[in-house]
Amino acid sequence: MPLTLLEVKQNKKYRNMLIGFLAGSILLSFTPFAQGLIYLVPAAGFMMGWYMKRRSRVHYITLVLWLFFLAPMVRRMIEYHLQAQTAAMVIATPILACVAGMPTLRRLQIILSSVRLRSVVLVVTTMVYAAVVGFLTHSPFGMVQELVTWVGPLAFALYLFDQREYLEEILSLVRNNFLFGILAMGLYGVYQYLVLAPWDAYWMESSSLSTIGSPERLQVRVFSTMNAPQTLADFLIFGLLLCVSSTRKLRYTAMPFALMTLALTSSRSAWVGGAAGMVFAVFSLPAKRRIQIAFALFGCIALMGVLTQIPEVDELLTARLSSFTNLKEDSSVNQRLASQQQAITMFLAKPFGNGFGGSGASDGGSGPSYGVATIQGVYQNDNGIEQVTLTYGWAGSLVFIFGFAAAVTAALRVSGTTGLMALKAGLISLVVQVPTMGIFPSATGMLLWTSILLCLASQELQATAPVYTGTALQFHPIEPQEAS
Repeated sequence: MPLTLLEVKQNKKYRNMLIGFLAGSILLSFTPFAQGLIYLVPAAGFMMGWYMKRRSRVHYITLVLWLFFLAPMVRRMIEYHLQAQTAAMVIATPILACVAGMPTLRRLQIILSSVRLRSVVLVVTTMVYAAVVGFLTHSPFGMVQELVTWVGPLAFALYLFDQREYLEEILSLVRNNFLFGILAMGLYGVYQYLVLAPWDAYWMESSSLSTIGSPERLQVRVFSTMNAPQTLADFLIFGLLLCVSSTRKLRYTAMPFALMTLALTSSRSAWVGGAAGMVFAVFSLPAKRRIQIAFALFGCIALMGVLTQIPEVDELLTARLSSFTNLKEDSSVNQRLASQQQAITMFLAKPFGNGFGGSGASDGGSGPSYGVATIQGVYQNDNGIEQVTLTYGWAGSLVFIFGFAAAVTAALRVSGTTGLMALKAGLISLVVQVPTMGIFPSATGMLLWTSILLCLASQELQATAPVYTGTALQFHPIEPQEAS
């Protein structure tokens, strides 16, 4: 059905609002208004998310995804302009936009009553438990700060599940946004490695992260527009796997730049996850897609050959790949093993867990920095199992793990279109990283829960097929709509 003139005007207005907000945040970060952006950007992100959710499903989803793509870079630009003042609050903007999309309590009760979401109810229950423990044992601010990093991504995914009658539209929208997203992150990642913008160098010098290389061109572990190489790698792999199901010609430009940047992240766990996702895609997609993947793999090999002509890149990749065969002498692996020993001791000493707000406890319980969350020196972002067990305790972690495992199993059993198969490949690329990467809260949590809930949404549609007409499952044009 063609759009009416009013709908066209409304969509143009929403698009202009979205572009204006994103572009304005970047441009104003270099002006005297940068000081106010530290709080204005998160507040505006929440309000725009709340507004768009009620006016346009398409523009709300687009807003959330691009905030995840760009917010860390805006933070660095603001900090570079202000000097000696943190703007870490800006990174919370996409999480707040996710929270703004949370269904009402009444609607949430209806959503969670679905048989397909029984496992998710267990996860939600453990989050409530961790919030109570955190409120009783940590500062309320720290508890709320960490709570939103866990709840926000799941709230966004539940919103998508609630919009399941537009599933094909949502899948296409997410895929197209990631196509443009990995192009932007890929281009900026190559630029960052070859040039290194001053705001990136300044942030590297001020950051507590010790694994992002040196703040010099050709010496940086690329993080592009994101806030860490590992997070960037996960987003790139997720986008690359989604692009396998794309038919747009732009993918031939986006994927090479994304692959180059992915190589420059030196993120081994993400590489392994991407390989697992690609293997799944090869065996689950139609024969025509398999041929395309085969050509893509040959292209990757050729691209790697070109990259290694740069001596610095050759040295970087050779050292990183050779570390797979000599893990005992790898400093990163040894640090993680030491962290695991400390985590086991803490887990045994705290049967009720740290709850929310325990991250950063050594810093006065101020909650996570939206970067690297720690509990008494244990880096939670290095291990998803530690992330869960230290937060939820003995009983809580068992309930969370059971609910999560059941949700993933149900999601992977779903059969459907090529788009769903690509989404499942992205899910696998994340799940296999649980022992080496904290995937549950924040940015990677958005990828995780979005892929799970969209798969479960497809399962719900298949189970209730008589309720939905054939037209309800087709691609719907962009139109204003009232969301729950």
